[in-house]
Amino acid sequence: MPFELSVDITRVAQVMFYILLFFFSVYALFLGYHWFTFGTSKQTSTIALAIYLLGGAVLFLTLASSIRLL
Repeated sequence: MPFELSVDITRVAQVMFYILLFFFSVYALFLGYHWFTFGTSKQTSTIALAIYLLGGAVLFLTLASSIRLL
């Protein structure tokens, strides 16, 4: 009898999406902390963090819509 492994690719993609989202969120917290603690200008840190989060949001929304189409 041959060994058969059945994997639902949609479920795997969803799990990987949430793991990636978790690591992105933790990294954003560390990044924001360091920018605001060691940065020279609060305004520059705020703009940089906003650009980082907006860019990440676009990427995650694109990834989520791609997973939904699977």
